[in-house]
Amino acid sequence: MDRSAVQFSPVLVRGVFRHDQEVTVGPRPPIDGGPQGFMVITPMKLTSGLWKDCSVLVHRGWVPKDKQLLTQRNDASSAPVEEIVLRGLYRDGEHKKMFTPENHPDKNIWYWLDVDEIARRTNSLPVLVFANAESTPPSGYPRGSQIRIK
Repeated sequence: MDRSAVQFSPVLVRGVFRHDQEVTVGPRPPIDGGPQGFMVITPMKLTSGLWKDCSVLVHRGWVPKDKQLLTQRNDASSAPVEEIVLRGLYRDGEHKKMFTPENHPDKNIWYWLDVDEIARRTNSLPVLVFANAESTPPSGYPRGSQIRIK
């Protein structure tokens, strides 16, 4: 599939998050500026559609440094375990920039969003959905809609 052909397409996914496979990428600021934090990428096992029972990667949004680990986000709404429906945009990952450090997947340290490698490590399809703002839980984190389209 030519992923660039569907870049920024709206998508609707239904599934269950696999929180045990969550990855954080960063540090980096939120899209609207502010202190450094991390982007939360959580595989979602799909429960309907063409790819039922497969997992895709969901960019759930930004969290501050003190909420990087799932255990630090102690509000149950931050880690739903039931099936949810999520709206978002399809996106490619990132390309490593010249001065960005190398990722260390064996240590679960990610400086840049390498969709293919994260998908391989989490047994997911190399498909990335950026969650919209409506996906932000009542706790406020992860804060969805961390994408800017120019």
